[in-house]
Amino acid sequence: MRDETFDWVWKQIELDIGFIGKKFDIDQTNPYNFRLTYGEATKNIIRDEYNRIKNGLKKRCYSSELNSQGDLNLIDQHKIAACLCKAFINKKVFSFDLKEEMPSDIVLSNYKLAYYVSLHIIYIFLLDYYLDPKTELDQKLKDSCIEKLCEWGNLKEPKTAPTHDAYNFGRIKTLALNDYYGYEVDLLMYADMMYWIEYYNKLLLEGKIDI
Repeated sequence: MRDETFDWVWKQIELDIGFIGKKFDIDQTNPYNFRLTYGEATKNIIRDEYNRIKNGLKKRCYSSELNSQGDLNLIDQHKIAACLCKAFINKKVFSFDLKEEMPSDIVLSNYKLAYYVSLHIIYIFLLDYYLDPKTELDQKLKDSCIEKLCEWGNLKEPKTAPTHDAYNFGRIKTLALNDYYGYEVDLLMYADMMYWIEYYNKLLLEGKIDI
């Protein structure tokens, strides 16, 4: 990802950091010493970690930097989302003092951020998909999809059975448990999950399924 592209993406990410941080009074004294781990250096640390993860993924996915047409092999939005998720888990943005009976929202804060950042990336790319003149859909339908996306402000999550965790919360807990037990994010599996979340939202937006 080019620096200027990452700078633009980071502005979107900062909204997620601010939203989660504000909930726990990140700039104020609190019982758990909840704070930004890296402060002003956060952006550069996450960018370097993202690039390291992305470059490793590209080496595994592509035998050459160039495709058969001579163009650069670029990873898609689902893998970008997966790489950012892993970067945020590896370099945790929030730190805090572990205490008994502390709120689960604080314990899960880094995983919640990693997950919602990746969803935000898919949301941005999906919006761009409907804004793209080359997308082969009726213009009226595209306009309707754009309007819905702007109204939602995020992606819709699939419904789960009443006795199960909400879909997003289940994914966040899975990220946390895997990290706790030392299992790294499976980038290709996570990218596949992002693809199906995107596909589910496309079906909703285009009226092919109903919630």
